[in-house]
Amino acid sequence: MSEADDLFELDQLIRAYLHQDMELEAASVPEAIGRYARLNDERTKASLAAAMDLFLHRFHNDLHAEFARRYRYDFMPDELGLDVPGFFQMVRAILADPAAYRRYETGGRAAHG
Repeated sequence: MSEADDLFELDQLIRAYLHQDMELEAASVPEAIGRYARLNDERTKASLAAAMDLFLHRFHNDLHAEFARRYRYDFMPDELGLDVPGFFQMVRAILADPAAYRRYETGGRAAHG
């Protein structure tokens, strides 16, 4: 399995739900993640959790730089005042309970442009 395949669900979340025009579908990053959690089945959400674990393990020496290399044109966790592990923790909480996105709304407004 290639690196791209290993991180497919993470790529999907960022590029399909947190892209520059996400405001057309959700008012905030947490709400967009809640939308992802509602629209995808448990197997897909488990694949996302595995991809996040793999990302943390594979790029532990420089998480921010690798995240920026891959996703800087779509979304960066620091837009929410989070680092990569903190962002992944938020994603996991919302995957477990899509309505939980409301807890993360403060400061969760997207700052794309």
